[in-house]
Amino acid sequence: MHTKLRNALAIAGIALVGTVGLAVPASADGDKSFTVAGFCGWDPSTDGGTYGHAFGHANVRNGPGSGCDRRGGADPHDSLRYRCYAGAADGSTWTYVTDEDTWLTGWIKDTYLANGGSFTHC
Repeated sequence: MHTKLRNALAIAGIALVGTVGLAVPASADGDKSFTVAGFCGWDPSTDGGTYGHAFGHANVRNGPGSGCDRRGGADPHDSLRYRCYAGAADGSTWTYVTDEDTWLTGWIKDTYLANGGSFTHC
């Protein structure tokens, strides 16, 4: 009887930790609220933005996640317009950008962007 009760409590505890884990803010810099909002193929409509650049060569993807298709790349000399950010299922944050030099649009992981990317949630 005690074994069944312990197993049930352990399962409930794991479920609770998993649920709470999704609600806890998590980002590359800790200053962004986190919700899993993005998906591959998503191009949010936003006209706002600030400017920055990538550290080294950065992949530009069709959604906020490393599993999304690569559209191209951005280099440190490219002027990137940071539009907004979204969270990926792995807890990372990604910024939707427009490369003002090539007009390529897509998502770059915030750890590869100067100043941590956008601080406007999509």
